[in-house]
Order: sequence, then C-alpha cells, then structure tokens
Amino acid sequence: MQKLTIVALLFVSTLCMMILGYIINNLDIKTTMEKSFPNTEIEKTEPKTTISHTKPEEENIEEVGIVEIDTEETVTNTTNIGSATSATGSSATGTHLTESGSIVDIDTSATGEILTPPSIDQEEVKEEEEVVSTATIEAEKVALNTYLKNKDYKQAAFTYDKLLQIDPHNIDLHREGTKNYILKIKDYPKALEYTKTFVDNNTRSAIANNAYGWALIKNNQLDIAKEVLLVARELNNQIPEIFLNLGDIERTE
Repeated sequence: MQKLTIVALLFVSTLCMMILGYIINNLDIKTTMEKSFPNTEIEKTEPKTTISHTKPEEENIEEVGIVEIDTEETVTNTTNIGSATSATGSSATGTHLTESGSIVDIDTSATGEILTPPSIDQEEVKEEEEVVSTATIEAEKVALNTYLKNKDYKQAAFTYDKLLQIDPHNIDLHREGTKNYILKIKDYPKALEYTKTFVDNNTRSAIANNAYGWALIKNNQLDIAKEVLLVARELNNQIPEIFLNLGDIERTE
C-alpha cells in the first residue's frame, strides 16, 4: 500500500513538473519576443472595399463640318451647332445651319427630337395684305369722289397719287388722273411726270401711251409726242383720242 502511494505521488509530482516546465517555457518565449520586437502589435486585418472613381466622359460636341469644294460638284454640309443631348434624353438648345446658309434656333425635347419653329402661312399673310389694300382703296375712292364733287382738284390729284401707289397698274385711275392734271388743274409739267410713270408701268397699254403723248403735246414736245402716239395707235387703233391728239400735232406743224 505504501508502494502505491509513493508511485502515485511520484506520478503527480512528475505531472506537475511537466506542467510547470511548459508554463515556464511559454513565458520565456513570450519574453524573448517582446524583447526582440518591443513595438510590434498584431493588427486585425479587415477586408477593404476599393471604390473606383471613373471620370465622366466629356460631352461630345459636333464640330462644324468642312465644306469641300470640287470643280464638278460643291458639297454643302449641314451642321448642328450647340450643346449635345445626353444619353438620358435631356433637352438641349443650340443653333442649326441649314443648307441654304440660314441659321435657326433649335430645341430638343426629352426624346432628342429637333423642334422646328412654326411655319408662317404665306397664303394667309397675302390674303390679309389684300384685305387691307382693298379696304384702303375703297376708303380713298370715297374721299376722291368727295374732292371731285367739291371741285377740290388739287386734293383729288393727291388722292389719285395715293391710289396709284397701291395699285400702279390701274388704267382707269391713271387716265382719270391725267385728265385731272391737264383739264382741271392745268399743271402740264406735273401731268407729264404723272403720265411718264403711267406709261412706264403699262408699256403695252394704248391708253397709257396716248395719255403720255397728250401730256407731251401740252408741254410742246411735239416730235416725241407723235412717236408715242403712233405706238399707241399700233397697240390699239380703236381709241378715238389717239387720232384726235395726232390731228392736233398735224395742225401745228
């Protein structure tokens, strides 16, 4: 029994010595490392997330196209000048150079479609101008009749001029205006100027040439008057006034 107890004590003491030696050994290793690497700390490594920043590409702006001139054919480039429409379809503004050389403003919608300026209906504009001209002519004719009725021939002559500025090819207005200058006002130089405009605007009119010849007679320019009246007779030999004016020239020769 004593032998077993001694064996057990030896075993326990041996085990304690082994444990103690292990602890001392570890302490020596740690102490040695601390002396060798006093400032070394073990850091925990964490996964790092790398964020890549990409520089946005600059918006491309189309440059003005170069027009190449060939001896046989001229190439005209149509170029859009302005800020580019982004990929998301945001609107952009700028100018547009057309084939005719004119520059117009453009705007792009959310879909990138070019919005053209509203077109002007030329027919509507023309109709409006005709309505205004017609109303003006009618108003002036009413005033003209009033001046003639009141024998205010100078004011009537002024109204004839205004009407002929609106309607320069109106034969009746020219003829009546000529009569007013020659027969009523007796302003022959003015009548000559008036009828010269008359014939310039109506070169193939026998009435216009006759009126001009008549004014030339009143200004004693008989040779020129005869030539003009002969032209009037060739254009229309059914107008009695032409022959009357030619007769006046023959009587004075």
